[in-house]
Amino acid sequence: MRRVLAAAAAALLAAGAALATAAPAAAAPTLDLVVQKGGVWKGYASVNGSTGRLCVRAYHATPQAVAVANVWYEGQLLGRVSDRGGDSEPTCGYTRVDPGYWAGLELLFHPETGSTLRAYDNFHFPY
Repeated sequence: MRRVLAAAAAALLAAGAALATAAPAAAAPTLDLVVQKGGVWKGYASVNGSTGRLCVRAYHATPQAVAVANVWYEGQLLGRVSDRGGDSEPTCGYTRVDPGYWAGLELLFHPETGSTLRAYDNFHFPY
C-alpha cells in the first residue's frame, strides 16, 4: 500500500512539474484538481486564472479512459479540454478569461469500465 501511495505521489509531482513548466511562473493563480480511485490517481486538471491555460490528463495505464476538464460560469461552458489515456503528456488549451469573476473547474474521468469520477472547485479570474 505504501508503494502504491508513493508511486501515486511521485506521479502527481511529475504531472505538476510538467504543468508548471508549461506556463510562466508569474501567471498564478492556478487551481489543480485530482480524481483518485483506490488511492491511485486517475485524472488531473489545472487551470490558470490569469492566462486561461487549461490542461487535463488521464491516467497513462488506461488507454481507453478519457479525462475531461470543463470551466463553467453561471451555467455557461467557457472552455473544455479532453485527454485520452495511454500516454504521459497532458492535453492543453485555453478557456475564456473574465477578469474579476469566479468560475468553476470540473474534472471528469471516464474509465474503460465503471463509474465516472468527478471533482469540482471554484477559482477566481484576477483583474
